[in-house]
Amino acid sequence: MRSCVAASQAAAGARKKMNLFTAVNDAMRVAMRTDDTAVVFGEDVAFGGVFRCSMGLREEFGNARVFNTPLCEQGIAGFAIGAWGLFVDVECPSTF
Repeated sequence: MRSCVAASQAAAGARKKMNLFTAVNDAMRVAMRTDDTAVVFGEDVAFGGVFRCSMGLREEFGNARVFNTPLCEQGIAGFAIGAWGLFVDVECPSTF
């Protein structure tokens, strides 16, 4: 059993300690690097988002793939549904 664990750790490469926000940012960055159709949009995501999970994404991937939307949760959800064929990540911090 120990050799299986060691083998899987070696295959995974170096580990990096992250908090939740860093892990979400890293996951979005990986998705956008591996899929050219991936986009991120929502309330203030171009500036890092309300939760700061999209920090640095606009600078790396550009305005066409990381952009702000109006403050309207229904509109954001409708746009996400209408973006059929794209890999969509929406940040929509609602309070209801």
